Amino acid sequence: MSLIPSATVVLLRPFKERFDTLTDLMAESPTRPWGEPIRPRMIKLDEGAVIIEPWDAMYASKQIHIDPKTLEASVAKVGTPFSRIWIHRGSCLPLFSG
Repeated sequence: MSLIPSATVVLLRPFKERFDTLTDLMAESPTRPWGEPIRPRMIKLDEGAVIIEPWDAMYASKQIHIDPKTLEASVAKVGTPFSRIWIHRGSCLPLFSG
């Protein structure tokens, strides 16, 4: 079992194909054109919010509809991949969005 979250593995794949070591990547990083950062999106709710991670299937959609009534049933079990985080009553809960 990998200790690296699956999304991190996906995001790092292009670097692994190009660089043999972390030292090689670090040597090129100061001159590399990185482009705009990819940030999570936040959808505010009446109570709390939902963070949409960049690897979520709906991330690029202009509008994302979140039905607050379905959130409790969508909380992901431990070890399940997730791409959304529900901020609710002081807790951050991963949401299964598949």
